[in-house]
Amino acid sequence: MNKIIGYFLLCMGLALIFFATMAMFKVFIDKQAPVQLLTAGKMMVNTQQGPMEVDTSVMANTLNLVLHGLFMFFIVAVGGRVISAGTNLIKADTFAKALKKATFDDIKKL
Repeated sequence: MNKIIGYFLLCMGLALIFFATMAMFKVFIDKQAPVQLLTAGKMMVNTQQGPMEVDTSVMANTLNLVLHGLFMFFIVAVGGRVISAGTNLIKADTFAKALKKATFDDIKKL
């Protein structure tokens, strides 16, 4: 049973990493827009020449890209942890089977 759960976790972790990688790839080739967490309009700045209107959409787009990249990095890290848990379950099941087959002399050699 541990082996089945281990392989399931392995596949789920790979799927998470694939999803995050494809999402970042689509954002960077402009096929998909990043999630718009920050929106910005025009901002008034007082200067020596008088009030001036500044467009802050470029800054908002850059911050949205950075936040999207950090979120996808987090998803990749979670996928790696899920893969690690899956491989540990697979190894534990394999080790338990090998231990059942081993004789006392085999264990003594270790």
